[in-house]
Amino acid sequence: MLLNVSFRNNFTTFMYIGDKLIFRVNGSNSTQTITNTSTQLLGLFGSSAVSEKTVPIRIGTGGISYNVTRGVGNADVILITDLSGSMRWRIGYSDSTNGVRRNCDDPQLYDDDTRRISLAKCLDKDFVDIILNTTGNKVGLVGFTTSANTYHDLSDNKTSLINHINSYSDWPSGGTCVCCAINRAYDLLNQPSGGVEVSLTPPVESPHNYPNNYDHTWIVSGPSNATKMRVHFTEIDVERGYDYVYIYDENDSLIVSYTNTGWWPGNPRFNVWTPWVDGNIIKIRLTSDSSVRRWGFKADRYEYVSTTSASDRKKYIIVMTDGITGFHCGGCSYTAPCNCGGSCTNTGGVYDCNGNPSDCTGSQCDTAINDAICSSERAHSDLNATVYSIGFGPVSTGCPNANRTLRGIADCGNGSYYGSQNASELADIYSGIASEIVNASYYSQTITLTGGVTANVTNATLYGYPESYIEFTYTPINTSYYGRISITEKSDRFNDPINCVGHVLIPEGVNVSEMKVTSYSAEFWTDYLSLNNSKTFIEPYKLWSQYPGIPYISLGDPYIVNIPDPEVVIKAGEYNNITIETGNSETERTNCSADDRAIYTMRIKSLTGYGNVYPSSEGCIWDIEFEDGSFMNDTAIPITYTGGNNCSYTSSLIGGYEDDAINDAIYRLLSGLDLDNNGKIDIVFDPAAVEFKTTGTGGVRSLWGPVAIKLIIWM
Repeated sequence: MLLNVSFRNNFTTFMYIGDKLIFRVNGSNSTQTITNTSTQLLGLFGSSAVSEKTVPIRIGTGGISYNVTRGVGNADVILITDLSGSMRWRIGYSDSTNGVRRNCDDPQLYDDDTRRISLAKCLDKDFVDIILNTTGNKVGLVGFTTSANTYHDLSDNKTSLINHINSYSDWPSGGTCVCCAINRAYDLLNQPSGGVEVSLTPPVESPHNYPNNYDHTWIVSGPSNATKMRVHFTEIDVERGYDYVYIYDENDSLIVSYTNTGWWPGNPRFNVWTPWVDGNIIKIRLTSDSSVRRWGFKADRYEYVSTTSASDRKKYIIVMTDGITGFHCGGCSYTAPCNCGGSCTNTGGVYDCNGNPSDCTGSQCDTAINDAICSSERAHSDLNATVYSIGFGPVSTGCPNANRTLRGIADCGNGSYYGSQNASELADIYSGIASEIVNASYYSQTITLTGGVTANVTNATLYGYPESYIEFTYTPINTSYYGRISITEKSDRFNDPINCVGHVLIPEGVNVSEMKVTSYSAEFWTDYLSLNNSKTFIEPYKLWSQYPGIPYISLGDPYIVNIPDPEVVIKAGEYNNITIETGNSETERTNCSADDRAIYTMRIKSLTGYGNVYPSSEGCIWDIEFEDGSFMNDTAIPITYTGGNNCSYTSSLIGGYEDDAINDAIYRLLSGLDLDNNGKIDIVFDPAAVEFKTTGTGGVRSLWGPVAIKLIIWM
């Protein structure tokens, strides 16, 4: 292994291979060349660090003053879902017939007879994916009937949010209280958000197991500018009803207490966040009685907000309902356009009307309607929240009271109103709102050079080959086969920027000798790759595991990741599922690009075995179509053939090869070179490269075969 790098740069230049610094040299107006021998390089990281691995390389410039603004989102979004009884009905119809329950991968999901709740759950999950695809954004969830007691706090934990959506019943029931849902969303948005998490090193934890008659208090202190704090427990395990963990503020006011759940001595609690506590100090107290010693507790981190940490976060509420609101929240007075009086802030509703089709007109639902509009007005006035409304199903057409409600919610919430009973249109509405929120709340990453050095930096030059190169001497893995031809293909774009999975179909009967995956990582780092098929599941590339504890900023970013030992791990005859992701760290995920794809080399048979016995062995005039769009027309195979038989292997016709031993062998060879069975050959060849071996059968001159054939191509 030999390294040679040639460059000119007025500022410091450095190079890393993996996490090892190869050189760092001061700037110069002259060209500099750095050479490292194999002994020097392998002495730094050893051959095992680069053998059959994807190793990032980074060449950069230091000694420049700059300011960096990270690319993050700052949106807090509450997604509201109607869970009332009418959500059992069909999305495309106005009657009360129950719809068909369908999963999100069902090709009939967007049909008119799909159950409304099935569609809503899938659109909710897509919405969460889009919002959380931008680091810094958070989503909260509210489900409602006659009250809004089903909710999830603002979070960037996609798994937790998706699990909550999945918990929505497929058999919803109950009435409709829209103001309840908006008020619950108000409460969730009014909690601190955009806080800073800090690891507790070492963790704050009790003895394991704690003693009897124990009483001890621990203090967790945040920064002096913290206005609120909360603590995260990985586990709390104390005897139910007798031993307790207490949370106090800095003034010793009790905030909350914890004991085990379930039957005595109880079940531990896991993954517990305390309520927010005013100030920059939280006190944790553990007390026990005279018997039954349990494991205790462990706190691993805390989160705090300062006076300015949440001031610039943008707040959004998305209200979805398929019916007329029939429950009020206190009875606000309302006059158009957005003049509200009184109080309607409850999250539990009081009956006004049934919300039946007969309630589309009349004043019997007015109190509930007014409260819904005024709840939206309060969210916008108090929190500067933007409120969108969605009419989910036929409620958006032909129901004046429903439309008046949803339009008033959007108008007084400074948002927009959408509605449709077409499932595909609803999917576009959800994704459109999500994209609009992401675009409106995104801060892009910028690097601002300071000190007047910009002109000098742009004069830096890194010379390419042959001045700069890395030379390897290695023993390759032998993947050659007699009777096979190599062909390199690229897959379609993965086109899945959310789940980051590409599905690569490998034809039956081929060997994959090389596979690499391209990653368009932009300002992030390509840091994860996995392969899953019926044969195996592997994770050959995890940047954080390959270089544990090393910040990504110190590492290079490979835009191509190799899959090691593809002949062993790739499964022919099925889809191989490849996941490739990007991130800023192991925990800060940034998904991937839709343009990622796989590039792979296959070895396919160029030799057919002996065929059957036929009455002739002459040949044919062939028309052959190739995958690149070209044709080989009126071509004799073998080239000595002078007869008048015509054969075809094209996308429009395959035939004429029957009843002749040589033609049958040619057909079998061409069929093997047609990897996707579309009538087009994947390798362009010269007919002179086809070699035959023919035998007579049983001494009977009129029978020919079997025939062996091979295609000889020098590559």
